[in-house]
Amino acid sequence: MRNFLTLLLLLPIALSPSFAQSSEEVYIQIKGLVDSSQWDKAQTELDRVLSRNPNDATLQLYQNFVWIGKADLAYANRKFLTAYGYYEKVFKAWPSHPGVRNRYLELKAKEDLKDLQEERSAAVIAKEERGVKISPQTQVGSGPSKAVFIFDPSLQETSARVKFEYDELLKSIEEAKKNVVTKNNIQVIESFNPKFLWLAIAGITILSLINTFLLIRK
Repeated sequence: MRNFLTLLLLLPIALSPSFAQSSEEVYIQIKGLVDSSQWDKAQTELDRVLSRNPNDATLQLYQNFVWIGKADLAYANRKFLTAYGYYEKVFKAWPSHPGVRNRYLELKAKEDLKDLQEERSAAVIAKEERGVKISPQTQVGSGPSKAVFIFDPSLQETSARVKFEYDELLKSIEEAKKNVVTKNNIQVIESFNPKFLWLAIAGITILSLINTFLLIRK
C-alpha cells in the first residue's frame, strides 16, 4: 500500500516535463501560424487549447494577436463593422495598445458603421445585370496600371447589326453565283450585278472599323 501511494505521488512529477514540452510545442505551433498570418488556423488551434487552459497568459496574448490580425484585414477590406468587433475584443483585454486604441475609437465614433465591401459588391452585381461589366479599379502607386473595360450595350447592338447586314450580302453573292449557267460548255453570268461586290467590300470595311473601335475602347 505504501508503495502504491508513493507511486501516485511520483507520477505527476514524472509527467510534468512531458506536459511542459507539450505546452511549448503548442506555443511554437500557434506562434508560427500567427507569424504567417494564418488567422483562421491559429484561431482553431487557440479554441482547442484555451478550452482546456483558459487562464494561460501566453495563449491569451496569442489570442489578442489573432484578433488584431483579423481586425486589420477586415479594416483593409472596408469591412468596418467586422473590424470594430475584433478591435473591441482586443481593447477590453489590452486597452494600452496604441494602434488598437486609435482604430477602436475611430470606428466607435462612426455613426453608421457598415461593411462597405458588401455594399460595393451588390452595386457591381446590379451594374452587371444592366449589361455593364466593371473590372477592379487601378490603385494609385500599387504597381503597373490596369485597364478598365467597359462594354457599351449600344456598341454591341451596332456590331450585331453590321454582322447581320454582312451575312445578308454574302447570301446575295451566293445567290448571284447560282445564276451562272452552262451553255455549250461555256459558263456565262446571266444576271450578276457588280454592286453586290462593292456592297460586300463596304460591309467588311465597316465591320473592321467597328471591331477596331471596340478594341480602342479597351
